[in-house]
Amino acid sequence: MTEIATEIVIEDTEGLGFDYHIVLSRRRSMTLTVDEGGVKVSAPLRTSRKSIREWVNHKQSWIRKKRAQQALRLAEVPVRAYVEGELWPYLGRELCLRLADGPRADYYGDEQSITLILSRRSRKPRQVQAAELMSAWYRRQAQGYLERLSAEFAERLGVSIKGVKLRLTKSKWGHCTPEGVLQYNWLIMQAPLEVVNYLVAHEVCHRVHLNHSPAYWKTVNRLYPGFEQPQNWLKQNGHTLLF
Repeated sequence: MTEIATEIVIEDTEGLGFDYHIVLSRRRSMTLTVDEGGVKVSAPLRTSRKSIREWVNHKQSWIRKKRAQQALRLAEVPVRAYVEGELWPYLGRELCLRLADGPRADYYGDEQSITLILSRRSRKPRQVQAAELMSAWYRRQAQGYLERLSAEFAERLGVSIKGVKLRLTKSKWGHCTPEGVLQYNWLIMQAPLEVVNYLVAHEVCHRVHLNHSPAYWKTVNRLYPGFEQPQNWLKQNGHTLLF
């Protein structure tokens, strides 16, 4: 009989300053996670509440530090309003959002701006229309640019790729399947150009090494020298790239 993981919410009754979730499952040890979802304790199924409580109390200084860091990261996240004149990042520069009305929804961009044409016939709220069009614009730019650069980097390495797909994911910027399909989070187009190029190099190099071994990183450095700086930028600022 398979045991199903259970989740319990523990409210703060001891003056810790935070609630926490307990997830009991078939695992061997306890772990703590602090993110935008709150504080989570993952523990083996038969762990007593007393043991968990004592462990959380022991870790409370670390938890408070992590929660403070998370609050700072959340404060850095921009709020998108989809209004005239709003600035949107694109490959290291900012494009000004322009809104117009027309008989049907459409979009286009140039070096300075992104223009979204909202359909007069649509029953959707203007902000919803704008969000859908903005998504379509970024995806279109991403598909063309990432396909071209992936093919260029693959040719330099002497490897083949089977295609480029776009995904909107929370935890991954890219992925290379064993078959050679490269998958990218299209929000990467909001990053500086060198960061986008690093991500492509990162994934293409997985066509040589499907791991992150020292040999893999040597290949990345050969294909895209100085990759450490854009890699660090993505680690530090990736949470600010959103739709």
